[in-house]
This record gives sequence, structure tokens and C-alpha cells, in this order.
Amino acid sequence: MKAKTTMRLRFPPILFLLLTLPMLAIAASARPIYANFYVATNGSDAWNGLLPSPNANRSDGPFATLQRAVEASRKINRSQENFAGINIYLRGGNYLLSQSITLTKLTDGFTLISNYKDEHPRLIGGRELREWKLVKDEAVLSRMDASCRGKVY
Repeated sequence: MKAKTTMRLRFPPILFLLLTLPMLAIAASARPIYANFYVATNGSDAWNGLLPSPNANRSDGPFATLQRAVEASRKINRSQENFAGINIYLRGGNYLLSQSITLTKLTDGFTLISNYKDEHPRLIGGRELREWKLVKDEAVLSRMDASCRGKVY
């Protein structure tokens, strides 16, 4: 009588890793989006920020400031135990930041801040200086090159 033989396939551990790591990376990057918030120069921080443009009767639309969008995303992040992710889209235009914005893994999780489609937002920080005055102090002017005098504020 002939003995039965069984074949066992043996996968080296490195082969197993090579086959499974790409699948894990794809699964991790394919997170569902819980919310999209929008910020626009014609927005209002009193609105819900869920529309990319103001609606027809201007009763709802994008937020006006990035600070307000981050605040709204943090409320969702804290309320969701298994939250997916939040996108904050900035429409084109200039946004003056009155304070710095800090995002942390603990409070902001998977929050992505990006431009909206092909638009070009600009975040501007610092303080605007006004009421510049022409330098008239002779002690200061005497140290300047003659070509600069009358042109320095």
C-alpha cells in the first residue's frame, strides 16, 4: 500500500510582508471623509461651512475664516469615536490670520487643509502697518546715501 503524501507550501516571512504591506497601506490611505468644510472670502463664520459658495438667498455657505473651519472640525473630531476624516478647502483669495493655527494629532486627527480645485488662497499673518511717515530727522538722514533721502519712511 502506498503512503499518502501531502505537499505544504511554505511562504518565507519576507514574501508574506511583501504581499500584505501594500494592501495595508492602501486601506489606511483610503479613509472615508466625514465632512468637507469650505472657507471663502465671501463667506460668513455664522454659516455652517458645508457649501463651497453662498446659496442663492445668502443664508448659508462657506466660512469666512480658517480659524472657524478648524474650530468646526475639532467639534466633529471630539464627538466622533471612530471618525473618518475632515477636509477644509480654502477658496481663492487673501486670508488674514489674526493668530497662529496649530493642528495636533490629538485634537485634529486626520484634518486636511487644502486649496479648492485650482484656486489659489493666500494665508497672510502678521500685523498691517499704517500711517507711514517720511524720515525727517537730520541725524538719521545724514547717515544715508543722498539718493535715499526723501524716499525712506
